[in-house]
Amino acid sequence: MPVTTVRGAQILDGTVQRVDLDATTVGAAVIRKIVQGTGITISSTGADSGTGDVTVNAVVAIVFDPVVSGPVDSSVVTGDDDDKVTVA
Repeated sequence: MPVTTVRGAQILDGTVQRVDLDATTVGAAVIRKIVQGTGITISSTGADSGTGDVTVNAVVAIVFDPVVSGPVDSSVVTGDDDDKVTVA
């Protein structure tokens, strides 16, 4: 059976809204809304945040906080003036 195409004008109230979108059927589900989480920023063109054309940016912070519980062999630790440390 072919897929049935329904246009907004054919719907009683003339609109297709978020509640009309299928977010549960495997292989047919769509995103209803993108929600911003920790370390994520979004910008969007829709009426609500996370709707319309959405741009997602991830803010990645790498923290190097070593805990040393004994003597360190300085022959295996190298570094440079960019504060980059390599441990062999």
